[in-house]
Amino acid sequence: MPELFPSCFRDAPHRFKIRSQLSGPQASEADSLRIKGVYRWVRDPFLLSGVIMIWLTPFMTVNLLIVYILTTIYFYMGSLHWEKRLVVQFGDEYREYRKRVNRIIPGLRRRVKESDQSLANIT
Repeated sequence: MPELFPSCFRDAPHRFKIRSQLSGPQASEADSLRIKGVYRWVRDPFLLSGVIMIWLTPFMTVNLLIVYILTTIYFYMGSLHWEKRLVVQFGDEYREYRKRVNRIIPGLRRRVKESDQSLANIT
């Protein structure tokens, strides 16, 4: 698992360019959507790793709980904002990617769809 995090940095260098982060989404930057590394399983590995790090704290107080809830909401809202930018940049290609890959928890969407199909076959 430690090997996944450096690949996230390598596979998404655009997330660390300050000018890119502060400017609006620009469709002209789009070549094509290239999905590499951990992005094949989860759309936002930074959200996943951040949530894992804060929620696996070995102790919990009421103050920490409040901070962690607010931080999780902040991370999630940031992820929504980032995805809007990616939809503008990559269009339908990114929309198709969103249908195939879950935002936070890898593989969850596929299992849900498979269970829905098995229920449909029963009826």
